[in-house]
Amino acid sequence: MRSFEQRIKRSFLFIAFGLSWSMVALLLARPDLPPQYFLFFACLAPAVSAVIVHESTTNHSLAHSLFLTAKPTPAWVLSLFIPFVFFGLYIISFPNEFGVFHQWWFYLFFITAFLEIGWRGFFQKELEVPSFWLSSITIGVLMACWATPILVVFFGLSDFHLLAFAFFFLLIAAPSTFLISLTKSLFPSTILNGFLLYLLTLLFTHSDMLVVFFALLLMLNGITMLAHAVFPHYFTHAFIAKRK
Repeated sequence: MRSFEQRIKRSFLFIAFGLSWSMVALLLARPDLPPQYFLFFACLAPAVSAVIVHESTTNHSLAHSLFLTAKPTPAWVLSLFIPFVFFGLYIISFPNEFGVFHQWWFYLFFITAFLEIGWRGFFQKELEVPSFWLSSITIGVLMACWATPILVVFFGLSDFHLLAFAFFFLLIAAPSTFLISLTKSLFPSTILNGFLLYLLTLLFTHSDMLVVFFALLLMLNGITMLAHAVFPHYFTHAFIAKRK
């Protein structure tokens, strides 16, 4: 059984990394082609990998396994309240930019959904790591490693911006895990990550505000630490359920 579980993990990582990074390689080989199509398939890879591995290894409901069937609860409000606090500080700091529309916000939410389905909806549960923090940080590190070539090739980000994204993936990991554990749904985590990822892209032109952004993320991790200490069973019930 352990060997079978290890093959599931390796298969997911092979497909997720392989498909995404192959899109990066193809764009490097053919820079004359439209990059948005390669970017779409690169970001779709974790979700595709989750579906392929799940459907080939179990007959359980795909939607249920990926936390996609839970009904809304009052806890879903957290996925809107937390970004509201972050955006509130941003608007207070830069009132002239309030209401400015950026076309990429729509794409970011789709990208976030693909990532959440693959990494936290499927792979984190398959990890079955009993430690809340180790499980969360592992996913954060893997997401940062997976995203780095994509960010470099498709967006040409500087080292500073790459570091900002890496810190974001690490610092949002535990709050996202706890939110999924609390709600048994990927939707609140997707909303939270989508809004904060969008805000992060806006703050690249305001390096001083980036410090505040990450300070708030650290504070959010502190709150998550307290919440998990009080309600540790949420994580256990959501992510450590043994395969039948």
